[in-house]
Amino acid sequence: LLLAELDFFHGDKEKAISHYDEAIDLALANKNILEGALACHRALVCCVETIDMDAASQYYTRACQLYRDWGGAAIVCHLSILYADQLSAFSKLNGSISRKNKIRKRREKLLGRS
Repeated sequence: LLLAELDFFHGDKEKAISHYDEAIDLALANKNILEGALACHRALVCCVETIDMDAASQYYTRACQLYRDWGGAAIVCHLSILYADQLSAFSKLNGSISRKNKIRKRREKLLGRS
């Protein structure tokens, strides 16, 4: 987890995410739910700050579940306050863009441009 934090601090997102994932896997393999939740939480922060909202959403879900499993209802509430609106807005925007792309592709196919 410390290596991930150093990579994130130095701006190497890919390396940081790799180390966060490794920290999550090791924590869960050793049945350390809290450390796994913390690593997911920090990966979430990294993804939000680098505007990788798809990955952020996945880490958010996993962090909340692990914190719940550990018994940390207050931290789940805190994460919801901090990130739920942001992730929801991105999801809606992303869905809208996806629908527009599908419509455009369908129109191009009908017009014989695909």
